Amino acid sequence: MAAGFLRICVEAFSQDVQSGMVDRQLMNKYGIDSAGDLYRVFKRLIMMGVIDLNQIRYRLPEGWRAKLKRYDPPALGKGESSRKYVRQRPRKKLFGKIEIYEAGTCGEGYQILDVSEAGLLIAGIKTWEGDVKELTIPAINFDDVQPISFSAECRWLNTLRAGFRIIRITPGNLAELKKFMHVFTFEGL
Repeated sequence: MAAGFLRICVEAFSQDVQSGMVDRQLMNKYGIDSAGDLYRVFKRLIMMGVIDLNQIRYRLPEGWRAKLKRYDPPALGKGESSRKYVRQRPRKKLFGKIEIYEAGTCGEGYQILDVSEAGLLIAGIKTWEGDVKELTIPAINFDDVQPISFSAECRWLNTLRAGFRIIRITPGNLAELKKFMHVFTFEGL
């Protein structure tokens, strides 16, 4: 993997796995240098919900199967956090630094780390689990993206970042969010 960065078309890779392509073929086709790098690709695809562990279980040594098992989404029991498991709509990483603001405040913005139509990850925001925020992504002159406003609920947090689920968004703002995602995010690993 060149300089620690690998870009793969997720859909094509997933189709190749499902069609029965063997590890060496996958590594050659996608420029993956080692079995460890291939494992990291598989791990990411499992976390994204693109493939499940049963599709690749036979490819992995026992130790790797055990590590990946925690990403294989079982039925959630009472009191289990869904954060550990696969999102239904995987988030996309952003190109560059994009800020988001709490509506009605003149304070500093927070950085969006990743986004989907259903939620986003924000760095530096002060919140707690269950808190509902009115958020705005300001207008961006590039590609005429208009301001995007919505309500989002904090689903989890740690000291550096918080995961939000979008709970209310108008059709017009959703259309702008999709346009924003098309322009400012990338797919792949």
